[in-house]
Amino acid sequence: MAPKVLMVAEKPSIALSIASVLSGAQISTRRASTEVHEFDGMFLGSRAHYRVTSVIGHVFSVDFPAAFQDWANTNPSDLFQAPILKKESNPKAHICRHLSQEARGCSHLVLWLDCDREGENICFEVIECTGFHTNDGRRIYRARFSSVTEKDILKAMSSLVEPNRDEALAVDARQEIDLKVGVAFTRFQTSYFNGKYGNLDARVISYGPCQTPTLGFCVDRYLQIAMFKPEKFWMLHPYIMYKGYELKLEWERGRLFDADVAAMFRNRLMEDGTMRVVRVSEKLESKGRPSGLNTVNLLKVASSALGFGPQLTMQLAERLYTQGFVRINVEFESGGEQFQCIGQLVTVKGFTSIMPWLAVSEKNLPDFAEGEKIEISKVDLDEGNTSPPDYLNESELISLMEKHGIGTDASISVHINNICERNYVQVQAGRRLVPTPLGISLIRGYQCIDSDLCLPDIRSFIEHQITLVAKGQADHSMVVQHVLDQFRRKFSYFVKQIENMDALFEAQFSPLSDSGRLLSKCGKCLRYMKYISTQPPRLYCGTCEEVYYVPQKGTVKLYKELTCPLDNFELLLCIMPGPEGKSFPLCPYCYNCPPFEGIDTFFGAPKTGDSSKLGKGVGMPCFLCPHPTCPHSVIAQGVCACPECSGTLVLDPVSAPKWRLYCNMCNCLVSLPEGAHRISTTQDKCPECDSTIIEVDFNKKTTPLKDGATLHKGCILCDELLHSLVEMKHGRSFSRHGRRGRGRGKGRGGYRGRGRGNNKQQDPKMSFRDF
Repeated sequence: MAPKVLMVAEKPSIALSIASVLSGAQISTRRASTEVHEFDGMFLGSRAHYRVTSVIGHVFSVDFPAAFQDWANTNPSDLFQAPILKKESNPKAHICRHLSQEARGCSHLVLWLDCDREGENICFEVIECTGFHTNDGRRIYRARFSSVTEKDILKAMSSLVEPNRDEALAVDARQEIDLKVGVAFTRFQTSYFNGKYGNLDARVISYGPCQTPTLGFCVDRYLQIAMFKPEKFWMLHPYIMYKGYELKLEWERGRLFDADVAAMFRNRLMEDGTMRVVRVSEKLESKGRPSGLNTVNLLKVASSALGFGPQLTMQLAERLYTQGFVRINVEFESGGEQFQCIGQLVTVKGFTSIMPWLAVSEKNLPDFAEGEKIEISKVDLDEGNTSPPDYLNESELISLMEKHGIGTDASISVHINNICERNYVQVQAGRRLVPTPLGISLIRGYQCIDSDLCLPDIRSFIEHQITLVAKGQADHSMVVQHVLDQFRRKFSYFVKQIENMDALFEAQFSPLSDSGRLLSKCGKCLRYMKYISTQPPRLYCGTCEEVYYVPQKGTVKLYKELTCPLDNFELLLCIMPGPEGKSFPLCPYCYNCPPFEGIDTFFGAPKTGDSSKLGKGVGMPCFLCPHPTCPHSVIAQGVCACPECSGTLVLDPVSAPKWRLYCNMCNCLVSLPEGAHRISTTQDKCPECDSTIIEVDFNKKTTPLKDGATLHKGCILCDELLHSLVEMKHGRSFSRHGRRGRGRGKGRGGYRGRGRGNNKQQDPKMSFRDF
């Protein structure tokens, strides 16, 4: 039986190219997580059956275990020593399972990943998924190629090698260092500044060993511009008229910064009055065709010539993957000074006809004879001022990143995109990167505390250490530990000196007391709090100096000046976006400091925050509150169990005239009778299913009741009239008897949802201590 050979490429398009070349285009293709191409052919001198498939970049990414994911309960400094794990980068693609299945029955594995360190690292990810790392006699090969042409593919097949473990470990080292350093600094910065200033978007203030030096280049150029002082200079420009041409000659000295000296040279020329042709040189040159672009050069050309950003360029490139002129120089002399005039004549446009940004500009000159004297028609002494450099454009930034070893070919575009998306810089005309106040304050803060944190030198140091691992000259774990020890000390010092950065933020951004608009009363001091809408949205009590976060999405407004019976804070109404968005009340204090044990982070809560400010957790709106007497709690407003999950269907208090119920856990939505004047819950329970009886006050003109009656009470599950008028909008089914018992199990927060099940009402007090 012919052996089976599994080949794995980095992208589906490369897998197809490889299979097409090796099979002579005689392949059969089947669908899987990524396409699999099969054919028969020769392998190492014997007949074999091939399977060629691919991954879609890295199979795995590194992250912290769940125990270290909680910002509130994990000290950022602990992350430097925390364990890490690898998990699938794209779980929905099921690449790991796909590779495991395709490897069954295969005795040879050939890896066609990109020939760089990242590609080498993916090789070992593929080996892990396929199970070829076990010592069972199966063979692993590495194909090294520079392009997917037939010649290069065949050459790679004839010279297969072993994958390089050291290069893969170098990438592991970089990933672990970047994860631990970046997350530690990011969590601390974000928690410290989150909610502190009114006009500061502090959802995530990120740090990255590559991202931050990238931002540093942009801010350095900004500071050069801001601190620039113009200086006057003078340039001498004589003109001659010759054979119908008026020519402006360039001075060999360029420009002078002394007006009197420049005037002296001008007088010399005026006294001489003639220009003597010293030499005429004519040279035939050709502009060599551009070489194939590597990733970095591609990014620079796309930005400068086409106006494409790095992220878009990489996306487009992944889909594509894959003459002469005469330089004429006439030299002149007058008054002891040298001048010149340069002309260019294109003979053949060549490749520049399709790449016009590389074309040669033409300038015609008349024929000159050496020794000829020509009268000077005029001499201008032009005055000018030195100008500051312009903001960095993307092409220049990419060059700086490449020069200093910031990022890899594949990640350079990611780092630039990150500083744009996080509002550290803005892309303006000409693809120029202008730092924002936040980006400037961050870099100046690092410079004030520890300039190493934003200088490219520190990344160069890391890359040097990683290169030693790639060459097999240093131990992977020792390098990681050494670099992390350095950063841990810097982090400790940074935390102690954070007030220096805060002083810069204080000068740049508005304090909370000057921000926002008055909205609702604080339950402690009974003074009005201000609502600050910038991310993360929050309330600020200037008297108590307390911050209360509110849901990140939706519109927040005062809810009928009602107050929470637990803490006397005025309730807010949050209206989520969209025609079918939920509307629900919340108490600012309960939302930030849930009053019951077992309530964890719930609906619409910020993912970051300072635990000392936020209490046990955030995110408990009224529809999750199990308080038995509060008229806004799930006990009072809950109607029945959700048919889709363990949640409770709650009455939307402001949905009139299109009354509805929504689940407090999932997106299940139930429409109630439209046009009713009022729908409310009662304290009565249905004797059949234990759901809450609701009271409906129908519109007098459209009432379905006999004799024009408008008031009706009943259970939406068991009452024939009400059940006929309700409609499930999101969910699978909503029947009176088909889903009996659904949702009576224990819900989130340690209390049971109100709904169908046994006929005994669960006392919510039994689920909480010291209620």
